[in-house]
Amino acid sequence: MPYVDWSDEFSVGLEEIDAQHHILVDCLNRLHDAVHERKSESEIVSVLGTLGDYTRIHFAVEEALMRVFEYKDYVPHKAEHEKLLAQFAEKAEKCHSGKVSANLELLQFLRSWLTDHIIHGDKKYAPMFLSRGMKAAATGERQRKGWFSRLWH
Repeated sequence: MPYVDWSDEFSVGLEEIDAQHHILVDCLNRLHDAVHERKSESEIVSVLGTLGDYTRIHFAVEEALMRVFEYKDYVPHKAEHEKLLAQFAEKAEKCHSGKVSANLELLQFLRSWLTDHIIHGDKKYAPMFLSRGMKAAATGERQRKGWFSRLWH
């Protein structure tokens, strides 16, 4: 059973962004599985690294689109991204100690942050991006097929 189940509640309605959010959820689920299956520290660190790398890439894509579309809340949204990355780095460092509680703390933090940020942050820019011609998301499996997301897999 996945740690985070994708639902329509997470869809911002933009093909590429929804596809990238799917990948973030998949990475978080892989991290959860690695922690709960008591994988080696090197495996957990590898999954954690992938999640961190993809998060930075995703944020860069979002921020670039916000600049291109002149999104009015770009500065506070970018500040949220920077805050998450700092918190992620701090909590990931704790995970390197090999303590399961640090891993669980990070998982809980990431699940809460990701779902809250998508629902209360990312959904705010979606209508403006759509009005500027960004491609709307399809439903079902095609949702996972954004242009950049295909490159990542």
